[in-house]
Amino acid sequence: AAAAAAAAAAVATAAAAYAPPRTALGAARALSARGLSAAASPPASPLDARAWVLHEDRRVVALNKPGGVLSQPDQKGSDCALAAAQRYCGGKAKLNVVHRLDRGASGVLVFAKTPAATRDLAEAFRERTAKKYYLAVVNGELADAATLRHAVTKSAKQPRVVELDPNRSARGVVAAELAFRPLVTVQHHIAGPQTLVAVRLITGRKHQIRLQFGALKAPVVGDVRYGAKSRLKTRELALHAGRLELPLGPALALRAPVPESWHALFPAELVDAAARFIDGDEGVLEEG
Repeated sequence: AAAAAAAAAAVATAAAAYAPPRTALGAARALSARGLSAAASPPASPLDARAWVLHEDRRVVALNKPGGVLSQPDQKGSDCALAAAQRYCGGKAKLNVVHRLDRGASGVLVFAKTPAATRDLAEAFRERTAKKYYLAVVNGELADAATLRHAVTKSAKQPRVVELDPNRSARGVVAAELAFRPLVTVQHHIAGPQTLVAVRLITGRKHQIRLQFGALKAPVVGDVRYGAKSRLKTRELALHAGRLELPLGPALALRAPVPESWHALFPAELVDAAARFIDGDEGVLEEG
């Protein structure tokens, strides 16, 4: 009798776990309801750049790109900062890409509005007369300012540091160079010490800051690709392009405020130090 009762209970449990429609009409109704539910999900709204605009003139439009937003379309044709800026400008100009920020990074992103501006900005980035200053929160405690020089592979997906002299040429390898200065170190209750560093990019390689600090065993917070142990809840990187100085005529100095998300992610001491660097005129090393 006990065995029969157990078998009956098992059958009842299975029936409760799987309850198909009683009729073909019921099955059709269930499928229709699922289809209506999926169709009722509205598509994502287009990105709106109006709140991101830092500066606009006849030559350029500059945005404060949020972390998590692509700089330009990917292979899927995803919405991006370029498309949002183009919608903001309307038909006044066809915007051109002259530099990029990684998807997870935030900060100053500039698009050219004229062929002359495109040419001048491309030259400024190529000849390194544009000054690019970033703020990054990295894992670990860094005490001294330094210049990092690495040889890195050219890769469309994920470059890497290789054990070669960065001053010597080799096929498929380029030199990556940056200067950094620690601003403040704070203690995270789980992750341990985290250091806010000001960075001046000297070369402009793919994922350069992330790659070089990963090689230093001090990965950017949230950057699991290059050594961080976990992502940030916001899915961003703690990497912000805070200042960009462009040698146009006249020269243009652009500043992007500290991301709002940092106020929730990091102590006030760190956020305040980041804001002071963005608002000030200090350099990183002797380049000042």
